[in-house]
Amino acid sequence: MEKDGINSFGAYLELITNRNPVVHQITNFVTANDCANAVLAMGGRTVMADYIEEIEEITS
Repeated sequence: MEKDGINSFGAYLELITNRNPVVHQITNFVTANDCANAVLAMGGRTVMADYIEEIEEITS
């Protein structure tokens, strides 16, 4: 798994932590908390929309 010269999970994790990305997650009510916690544990930030009408605003 090498892309752009990155060839280890540790390098990807460091890249994510340094960039602190916002991740728009599409999930369900059962797994939303687990998915959000996984992104937060890796150094990202998460945003989720409950209704289709919110998606345009969330992704802008």
